[in-house]
Amino acid sequence: MLKNNFQPRLWICSLSLLLNLLGELPLSALENPRSLSDIKPDPILPTALLQRSPSPLERRTIRETAEQLDRDARQQLAANENDRAFDLWFRALNLQRILGNNPEIIALGQVAEQAWEAGEKIELQAITQRLQTLEKDLKKQGDWLSSEAIALGLAYQQARDLSSANRLYEYQLAEAQSNNNPATISAILSQLVQVQWGSLNYPLAAKYTQQQLEILRSQPATRSSLLQERSLLQSLSFFYQQTEDYLSAVTTLKDVLGLTLDLGLEAEAAPLQVSLAEAQSLAGEGAAAAQTYRQAYLKAQQQQQFDLAQDILFALGQLQEQRGELTEAIQVYEILRQVHRYSSNLVGLLESYDRLGQLYLQTNNPQLALEQFQKGLELSKRLRYREAEFAAQVSRLAP
Repeated sequence: MLKNNFQPRLWICSLSLLLNLLGELPLSALENPRSLSDIKPDPILPTALLQRSPSPLERRTIRETAEQLDRDARQQLAANENDRAFDLWFRALNLQRILGNNPEIIALGQVAEQAWEAGEKIELQAITQRLQTLEKDLKKQGDWLSSEAIALGLAYQQARDLSSANRLYEYQLAEAQSNNNPATISAILSQLVQVQWGSLNYPLAAKYTQQQLEILRSQPATRSSLLQERSLLQSLSFFYQQTEDYLSAVTTLKDVLGLTLDLGLEAEAAPLQVSLAEAQSLAGEGAAAAQTYRQAYLKAQQQQQFDLAQDILFALGQLQEQRGELTEAIQVYEILRQVHRYSSNLVGLLESYDRLGQLYLQTNNPQLALEQFQKGLELSKRLRYREAEFAAQVSRLAP
């Protein structure tokens, strides 16, 4: 009797120990429930369907079921039921494989985007592995410009597998160049720019953008093409600034500004002139930057961009302070003070009093400095802002 009572307990203990050991194994040693290596059985998939092509009615059923699963998964994700959501999405991906490479690749990319945003690494890894398997199949076909290959590049980007995306787009670029198709080459270069941008590889992004510009400029100019050229030049100037190639950024921004004026986009001129002045300052062209700021201020005034005009004057004043042009800086801040008063920008007006006071001190005009700080103190009391700071300045300078 003792022996019979002991055996069930021993079996239960052994099962518990086995479960504990399994729980300690790494996930890769167990069956991954998100694996996409093989098609799994599904209630709507007849067994025979795995060995033949689906009929039109079966394709429709599979497509509609996958669409419904996607809607249900999005609802589950919105309810923070991530496991349930990806169960549904991976069931949909399993079904999409029956429909062919193109629908499957598109669906893989869409689910990869959701997995990335939700931080689901296991699911993202499974999708990436499936995309790489599909790439091997496409490589056997040798057509890198097929719809499947184009969809695969986007899916790699959605899965944030940028190295694989870059490799694929390089294959596509080589094939498009051998076919001498400028439109296709430009489209692939655009994708390569996005990949390099995402990888923070700004020099390579600049290189591909320059190649796009060469193709665009080799074609007849239209308003649409000039707008596109302007957009590419703006991107190129950004890449130059990220690599601290400010001289190239200055040259590019001048081209952008010229195109902007040629296209009659007057309202966008002043902000571009500000960007140009900033690049000129960083490139060590302080005098040119000051002149560009003045031009930007006049343009902003003409376009009634008064908030921008105030920012431009402040930036110009700071630049002249840095260059030691204190008299010129005082003149700029005097104008800025009037602009602040006209636009009822009281906080800006307070800042103007402070800057003028500091500059008059630096130019050995303590009485004028005191007048600015006294005006600032009166305003600070009304605003209940920076009172102690202005009071300390007045106390220090007053007789």
